Amino acid sequence: MRKEDRSIGNALNRFAESSQRNLYDFHPIEADRQHTYDGHELEYSYISDVLDSFLAEASQRDITEVLDLASGTGEVANAIECRGFQTIRLDINNLAITRQHSKNPFIKLIEASAWKLPLQSGVIQAIHMKDALTHIADRNLFFSEVQRILIRKGIFIAVSAVHMIPQPPIYFVSHPKSTVNFAKNHGFRLLNEWSWTPQHPSKDWYHGNPDGTERFVLLFEKK
Repeated sequence: MRKEDRSIGNALNRFAESSQRNLYDFHPIEADRQHTYDGHELEYSYISDVLDSFLAEASQRDITEVLDLASGTGEVANAIECRGFQTIRLDINNLAITRQHSKNPFIKLIEASAWKLPLQSGVIQAIHMKDALTHIADRNLFFSEVQRILIRKGIFIAVSAVHMIPQPPIYFVSHPKSTVNFAKNHGFRLLNEWSWTPQHPSKDWYHGNPDGTERFVLLFEKK
């Protein structure tokens, strides 16, 4: 990757992150809604259709801890812990982090960006990320970071809606084929691919779609 391309990617990432933080700082009600929307879906479909498959793969590999990227207020991470795994939770939103900490001061919480992970290399066994890929401008930088922190044969699951028309600074192009290509270029192997659609669209992040917004689900292994 050329130095100038990486600089542009870094700038886009910083712009997107700043815009996200502004949303949380100046529109706390909207930010709060965006970070609690999926608790209802977890009860009905996300666990059975997505999370259980990911955690079954983790169990087969004797994985005991999962990094939940873009953890929000922790609904997914709580479900992961209820199934016997430890979690590390990371989000750029101080409001979300504060809410999680107020409920349980003993959980591992990190306030940081998904594209600049403040973690040592080769220490993470598994990574879960839901509905955050579309907010990351520089996928090369992001997958380099994910590859760096994962152990060999560690796994990463990405769940995202398709975005073909970028809407900077919040939304960038997100598509399963391009995501797989980025991952393969950074030393990942695709283990499985499927889709998930919420059963209760009114409680979904993409609440404007009355039929529910389908997500692509990609499960990778670091070679």
